[in-house]
Amino acid sequence: MFFGQKCGEQWLTPDTRASCSLPQLHPVIRSAAVLSRFSYMSEPAPKTCVVCGRTMQWRKKWERSWDEVRYCSTACRRRGVQSVDRELESAIVELLTERSRGSSICPNDAARVVGGAEWEQLAEPARAAARRLTAVGRTEITQAGRVVDPSTAKGLIRIRLR
Repeated sequence: MFFGQKCGEQWLTPDTRASCSLPQLHPVIRSAAVLSRFSYMSEPAPKTCVVCGRTMQWRKKWERSWDEVRYCSTACRRRGVQSVDRELESAIVELLTERSRGSSICPNDAARVVGGAEWEQLAEPARAAARRLTAVGRTEITQAGRVVDPSTAKGLIRIRLR
């Protein structure tokens, strides 16, 4: 609220400023005052980590480098996308194309194809591959037949073509 501005039927002075509430201001000034209170409205859209496929929310520390941010954590930066990750992605797509249109697979199925007898150590990389495929729009991740957010899904998941 500025001095010399009309609030309702009175002009604002240092004495009357405290008595004027925000809804009595001019609609343009009111909306500007409300928007300036919520800085989250100007935050950029979330991104997806290129390694694990989880959604990353904007952080203040990334303010100057948000366009260059590719990884959600130091662990993902260190790990990177390896050849086994690409093999898991192609195994998922191949398994899904072999099945009927509405059917789904478990990420462990792709881990068994790629890893053989030692598939259990590829269980989490297979889930990450499924999240990456979902982020680019090729697949959907479901639980109990309903599509879920891949970043927050806990427990058993299924993958199906989009």
